[in-house]
Amino acid sequence: MKSKSVLIIFISLVLSVSCVAQNRGNYATKSKKAIKLFNNALDFYKVGKTGYTIQYLNRALEKDSNFLDAYLLLGDVYADLGNTKKALWNYGKVIEKNPDYYPKVYYMAAMLEMKNMEYRSAAAHLRSYLQSRGFDERLKKKVMHDIDICDLSAELVENPVSFDPKNLGENVNSADNEFVNAVNTENDLVVFTVSHRVKNQKAQEDFYISRRDNTGEWGQRNKLGNNFNTISNEGAMAISPDGKLIVFTSDREGGYGRFDLYYSVKKAGKWTKPRNMGKGVNSEAWDSQPTISSDGKTIYFVSDRRGGFGGSDIWMVTRQADGSYGNPVNLGPEINTSGNEMTPFIHQDNHTLYFVSEGHPGLGGFDVFYARKNKDGLFANPVNIGYPINSVKNEKGLVVDAKGILAYISSDKYGGFGGYDIFSFELYDNARPIPVTYLKGVVYDKETNKKLKVDFDLIDLETGLNWIHSTSDAVTGEFLLCIPQGKNFALNAYRDGYLFYSDNFKIESLQPVDKPYLKNVPMTPVKVGESIVLENIFFESGSYELLPESTVELEKLYDFLIKNPTLKVEISGHTDNVGSDADNLVLSDNRARAVFNYLVKKGIGSSRLSFKGYGETKPVASNNTEEGRAKNRRTEIKITGI
Repeated sequence: MKSKSVLIIFISLVLSVSCVAQNRGNYATKSKKAIKLFNNALDFYKVGKTGYTIQYLNRALEKDSNFLDAYLLLGDVYADLGNTKKALWNYGKVIEKNPDYYPKVYYMAAMLEMKNMEYRSAAAHLRSYLQSRGFDERLKKKVMHDIDICDLSAELVENPVSFDPKNLGENVNSADNEFVNAVNTENDLVVFTVSHRVKNQKAQEDFYISRRDNTGEWGQRNKLGNNFNTISNEGAMAISPDGKLIVFTSDREGGYGRFDLYYSVKKAGKWTKPRNMGKGVNSEAWDSQPTISSDGKTIYFVSDRRGGFGGSDIWMVTRQADGSYGNPVNLGPEINTSGNEMTPFIHQDNHTLYFVSEGHPGLGGFDVFYARKNKDGLFANPVNIGYPINSVKNEKGLVVDAKGILAYISSDKYGGFGGYDIFSFELYDNARPIPVTYLKGVVYDKETNKKLKVDFDLIDLETGLNWIHSTSDAVTGEFLLCIPQGKNFALNAYRDGYLFYSDNFKIESLQPVDKPYLKNVPMTPVKVGESIVLENIFFESGSYELLPESTVELEKLYDFLIKNPTLKVEISGHTDNVGSDADNLVLSDNRARAVFNYLVKKGIGSSRLSFKGYGETKPVASNNTEEGRAKNRRTEIKITGI
C-alpha cells in the first residue's frame, strides 16, 4: 500500500457521489424530507462542519433507512475523521443494500481496510470492484497492484516473524527524535542522529555516540565534536568496519546540492577535517544516507539525482586504485523502483543489503527489505522482512551487528521517551546476514618492534576475489579486519622492504564475534637467511599437484619477486613423519619443485630460484598431534641473495 493522502482520495470520491446523484436525476430515495436533509448535510460537509453533516445525515436516514447516498457520505465523513470502523460500516450498508448502486464503494472500502490491515477483506472488495459493470478502467493497473499487495500482506500478517524490541534506555533516547546510524564491529558503540529544536527554530540534527559497558548497558550519550557537528544539519553517519573511515551527510556551505556526502579518515588516532567527496560523487540533487562495505572501498548511498528509476534510488560508488572514487552506479531495477528507496545498510558480510522501500510490495508506505548478492555480485530478489517489524506505518531502516543476530531500529511505535527512539531486537534466522568474526591486533617490525603501517588483503581462496583491502595505523600499528564465516580466506600483509606475511582462516576454525581473533603480526625485513611459511599453498594428500586454492598465494609470491627483482630465494618443502623417510623426502622435493615450476612459467628467472625437499627432518611442531603434523606439512621460502 502506498503512502498517499487518504483525505485527497476521499474528497475525489465524495465529489463522485454528488455527480452520481445529479446524473441519475434523483437520489436513491423518494422521501423529499430525506433529500432536503441530505442536501443540508452536503452543504455543511463542503464547509468543513462535520458535526452538523453527521447530524443531518442521520436524520435523513431516519426518514429513509435505505437512502444509499446518505450512507456513502457518512462513510466519507468518518473516513476523513479517521474513524475507519464507522466508515466501513456505512460503506458496507451500501454494498449490502444494493451492490450495483455505486461500484467504486468497493474500492473505497478496500483502501480503508488496507489501512486497517484487513487485507483479506480488502482483496475481496478489490476483486468485486474489478468485476463490476461500473469499473473505472483508468484504475485497473492500480487495482491489480493493490490486490497483489493485499494477498502478500495477508500472508505476512498471518505468518508473523519473531520480534521483541527493547528500548536502548534513557542514556541514549530522549524526548527528541533519535535515529540509529551505525554500530561498530565490536558492537560496543552506537552512532545516532538526534533531531531537536533550537530556540523555537526548525529542527537541528547532530551526531551523538554511546558506549556499552561490561554489564551490557548503554552509557550516557555524548555529542561528537565540531569536526562533525556544525550549525548546519548533519545526519546519516556511516563508519567503516575497521573504524578508519567515516562518511556522513550535511547541508553545510560549499556543497554541490541540497545535501552532500562528506568523509573523514582516522590517522594516528585522530579524525581528519571532513571533506566533501566531490562533484564526481555528489550532485546538484539530494545525496545522503551512506553505508560502507566491509573492505571500505564501496559506499552505497541514496540520491534523487537524474538517471534513476523514480523518486530516490540507492546508488554505489567504488574507490579506485589511486584513491579517487569512480562514477556512481545505480543498483538497478532489482532494488530500485518507481517509488522511493532509502536508508541502505550493507552488513559486514559484504553480501546482505537492508533498505526501506515504498515501491516493493509491503504493508505500509515504507517497509524494510533485505537482498543478497547473487553469483554475479549483484543484489537480487528483495525480501520483505515481515510483520510485525513492518507495519502500515513508515519504517525507518535497519542496522545489524557484525554477529548478524542483534538489529537496531528507530521507531515511534513502541512507546519510549518521546518521538523516535532507538530499539534493539534479535533478528530471526532467515533475515540474518552471514555472521562475521574479526581479526584485531598490531603490526610491528620483528627486529626493532617498531609499529608499522602495512597493507592487508583478505582473499577468498575459492574465487580468488579480494574480499577486503585495509591498512594498519601508521603510528599505533593497529588493525581490524572482518572475516565472514562460511569461506576459506588467505590473509596477506605486505610493505616495501619486508617479506609478505601469510596466514590462513578456515571455516571450522572461525570464532564468534564476541570472541574475536587477537593476533599481532610480526613483519620480517628482507635479509639473507630470513624465511616465511606460505600458509596458503595446498596439495592433495600424498600428492605434489597444486590445488586451485594455491593460486592466490602463488600470485602474491610472484608479485613479491617482481617488486624485488634482485632477490634470490630457496623454495623448501616439508612433511610430517607419517610414511617412510624416503617417501617423505621425495614428496617434499616434488612439492617444492611444483612451486618453482609455477614461478618459472610465470616469467621469474630460474637463476633467482632454487628448490629443495627436507622431508620430515625440520619439524616446527610435535608430530604427536594432528595440529602439529599440519604445521609440519608446509612450504617455505628463504632469502638466499639480495
